[in-house]
Amino acid sequence: MKIIKVSNWRVTGPLKIGDCVTVMGRDYILEKLEPYVTKRGGESSPLHWHGQCQTCGGEFSFKSGRVRFYPYANCETHRPNAKGVGVGHG
Repeated sequence: MKIIKVSNWRVTGPLKIGDCVTVMGRDYILEKLEPYVTKRGGESSPLHWHGQCQTCGGEFSFKSGRVRFYPYANCETHRPNAKGVGVGHG
């Protein structure tokens, strides 16, 4: 499996639980695939990822799709809010 960027990051190739990819110098581990059926009846598999916060070093998880992979750099405590101001306190 690898990550490529067209206009957004995209997951390509075969998926294997436990595989690690590096995006923008940060490592992400694929934790699981979640079978999902869309409103139109199509099959999908949201991907569950594991990463390490760049601020506090804590572990966090997030979901993405294969077509649009938007990796987080921080845990929820240290992510900026909608106005771009950090909500974490160190």
